[in-house]
Amino acid sequence: MHPCFVCGVARSGTSLLKGLLDGHPQVMLLPGESFAADWHDAADPVAGFLAGSNFTKFFEPGSGIYLALEQKLRARLTGPTDLRGALIALYEAGAELWPPPPGSRVWVEKTPRHLRVLPALLSTFGDRARGVVVVRDPRGTMSSQQKRWSRGGAAAVRTFARRWATADRLVAQYQAELPAALVVRYEDLVLDTEPHMRRIADALGLDWDPILVTPTRGGEPWGGNSSFGDKAAGISDHSLRRWEQSLDPADVALLESLLGKRMAAWGYELSTDAGGGGLRRLAMEANAARHARRERKRARGLGRG
Repeated sequence: MHPCFVCGVARSGTSLLKGLLDGHPQVMLLPGESFAADWHDAADPVAGFLAGSNFTKFFEPGSGIYLALEQKLRARLTGPTDLRGALIALYEAGAELWPPPPGSRVWVEKTPRHLRVLPALLSTFGDRARGVVVVRDPRGTMSSQQKRWSRGGAAAVRTFARRWATADRLVAQYQAELPAALVVRYEDLVLDTEPHMRRIADALGLDWDPILVTPTRGGEPWGGNSSFGDKAAGISDHSLRRWEQSLDPADVALLESLLGKRMAAWGYELSTDAGGGGLRRLAMEANAARHARRERKRARGLGRG
């Protein structure tokens, strides 16, 4: 089997894509987000994984499955390792605990923040590895983040805009440089699911299966993980314009002034006459460029590991 790494800005729809892949008979999904880039080189990488990943939200610490996973990882990870070694250990342990379907071709690991190290993941896993990046309207992403983490106000908007612009720079570079990286908009997955899932299936080497248009978890219907707590049978478009009610109009205006050009490039229509953003936008873009260069340098170092 070869790996597929699903990533993107947090709260951009990576869980929806994972749910759409979940029921395919040729796919093995790791149940949680590994955050492997954060702990693989720790003195005790297994402790780092148990403390830093979100796998534990799928089973209670101290439960049989928790202890079994820890045991299997400790047999494979006895000290610091490179990013590939950490993920291979997790994949092998997961395959023993959650055996993949017969004939599986792809194993999927979803950690949104691995967007910053996607080049390293693809280079260290070879030609068959694939990455899928999910992009979402930043107003929807910011709305979801604010609801979950209570980050609001002008300072939070400026920080979010810089981070989104940094991610957008990375995505543009990946599109230009990494043939194995596929980019899909969250809105397209919601509104026009089948053709975009066919494109993803082709990129991953999967046979087409109608299950790819129905989100599931563990083969059971999945209602999503909305920050607003609502559930839906199948795919719902309710999330697409929720930001209109949940965000402060002043925050929307500021966000659009900072990211308007980038949003337009993705086909997101502005709701205000945001103008060019002036010096604030130029300063934010310069800051985002510095952060993007730093992330690319870090990814190159991991790729050599």
